Amino acid sequence: MKTPEQLLSFLGAIIHGRFGNIIRAKGQLMAGEQYFQFGCRYSITGLDSKGMGKMVFIGDGLRKKAICENFGKSDKYKKIKYKTQNNLV
Repeated sequence: MKTPEQLLSFLGAIIHGRFGNIIRAKGQLMAGEQYFQFGCRYSITGLDSKGMGKMVFIGDGLRKKAICENFGKSDKYKKIKYKTQNNLV
């Protein structure tokens, strides 16, 4: 993500169903020059740590391509996981 504002917009789109019926999402990533940890429904906190880049999206009808389009190729994410409600571990 290029800016913290872009992260907030993305999380708002999750909450409004733009990427499927996501019942939970969480992750750690860099937005602009800052590191953040997020949990949808609903929390965002700043982090001092580097080496972030893990995200999980849980729900039904997940629009994986639409989610990935929010993260540029220059963004270095270690992993993005997708889970349906039926295969929660």
